[in-house]
Amino acid sequence: YGSKPTQNGHIHDGHIPPLPRKDLGFTAMNSTGPLARNVSDLKAIYDVCYQPMPQYQQYMRVETDTPKHRELGKYKVAYFDSLVGMGCSRATKEGLTRVVNALEEQGASVEKISIDDALARRILQCWVKLFGFVAGQDFSWPIRKVMQLKINSDLKGSNIEASKQLGEGLSLDFKEYSKALLEQKECTAEFFAYFEKYDFIVSPTTVTT
Repeated sequence: YGSKPTQNGHIHDGHIPPLPRKDLGFTAMNSTGPLARNVSDLKAIYDVCYQPMPQYQQYMRVETDTPKHRELGKYKVAYFDSLVGMGCSRATKEGLTRVVNALEEQGASVEKISIDDALARRILQCWVKLFGFVAGQDFSWPIRKVMQLKINSDLKGSNIEASKQLGEGLSLDFKEYSKALLEQKECTAEFFAYFEKYDFIVSPTTVTT
């Protein structure tokens, strides 16, 4: 089991980028958290290691209006297994189905949903731009061009057009980075609209095992 805290809900020590033993650099979109053999251990680790540190703006408590019930039957749960036509593997889908079936057996209200294609494309393109800016900060211009060629080659097999956003990120243009941060906030707020109807959303963490 793993816990992936939200951005700024954890410390970034040891995360790359920036490169080791370098004081320069910054992190964005990083999310590091503990692994454990069961949920109880995971909660114990989290409670010990993630005490609020307001002086560093770390581990800030996030309170939501999600109701707390003793039975799963009182929760409304949504799930999805694809984004803009990109589906997950059979093994991953089977794992997701087992989770969905277990929730239904416990009485939870479970419904399959589709994430709006336009929103999903915006989210993925925004991620690519932020990734380019953060990943390229330690590299010279020639190395960043090699990265761009390699990643653009990988993107050719995808139905998400993001090569332009990748180039904007790898250019290390602070104006484009600022625009991406604003877009990230807007996408997050728009996605949160799904939680007006559902208490939790279940999805694969990646497309294949």
